[in-house]
Amino acid sequence: MLVDIRWVLLLLAVAGVVLLTRKREGWVAPITVGVAVAGLLVIIFKL
Repeated sequence: MLVDIRWVLLLLAVAGVVLLTRKREGWVAPITVGVAVAGLLVIIFKL
């Protein structure tokens, strides 16, 4: 299962945007980033 690097960059960009826009809510950003990191790890280990 090959993953295009653009999808990885897109996920990182979305995680960064969400982190910036949700900074007011202290508990939302860590959860969102955690989910994004977990998704990236799943993609990496499926390569």
